[in-house]
Amino acid sequence: GWTDGREFRGLEAEWTVKQLVGELKAKADWSAGGQVVVKAELHGDPSAAVGARVEGEVVVGQMRAAELWGGVGPAEGVPLEGLCDATLRFAGGVASPLDKLGELSVVSRGGVFHGLPVSFVGVAESTNRLTAWIASAELAFNTLTGRSTEAEIAGRSQAVAELVRGLHAVSFDQFTLRAVRAGHEGWQVREVALIAPETRLLGDGTVGSAGGAAAPLALALQWRTRGRPAELLRYLGVLEEKPDTLGYTGCAIPVRVMGTLGRRDATELNQRLAALSVEK
Repeated sequence: GWTDGREFRGLEAEWTVKQLVGELKAKADWSAGGQVVVKAELHGDPSAAVGARVEGEVVVGQMRAAELWGGVGPAEGVPLEGLCDATLRFAGGVASPLDKLGELSVVSRGGVFHGLPVSFVGVAESTNRLTAWIASAELAFNTLTGRSTEAEIAGRSQAVAELVRGLHAVSFDQFTLRAVRAGHEGWQVREVALIAPETRLLGDGTVGSAGGAAAPLALALQWRTRGRPAELLRYLGVLEEKPDTLGYTGCAIPVRVMGTLGRRDATELNQRLAALSVEK
């Protein structure tokens, strides 16, 4: 805590305090192994019930993405694998700790996204084994002979099974998340964006205030594709017409992720994909 009004120790940081006319200011810089930096500034008298205000940021570099999700362990399925840079900006009255948590931004430049709980049950099993084998054999033959490596689409069930496999684990080039604190309600996710060679996910939502795996989750995402996934969606009749400036075209199927961080639920998406797999 505050000692003689000149020094403060906390979070293994040494805070240098300067007494100015009418206010007290404190600044602190804390680094641990070059990975974590804390910067903060306090205005006003910290012993006063009102009036004192703190603002600053915590910057974490090359953090394992799994650490972001608190109590979400391997059993529940960590939604993101890889390294990321995270910045938490905070500001508010000293007497209101929740108000200090202001804005969170996370950027990962490479990893694997497991955030969509798509299911192979019913979809993969409905794939005709013979047509899947023919498609695989054709792909291998084309690779050996130097022909186009894009396998023909053997049917709707095969197309859906291939899409499900691609969504189950998305190897991305960049993942971005930006959220702001919504008081006692948790976090308002203003932007979540993933970009991979053939897949883009864009959207927003909310994460509740409960910690770790129990935190309520609600995300609404746009699913955009190019390359092979776009061909599969076009075959299924759910690809929109115009691509964006990066060449990704939207899918008509809404992607909503509900439940909690530890038990994510994409029932609507799974139902739509299962319906598409039925041959007409």
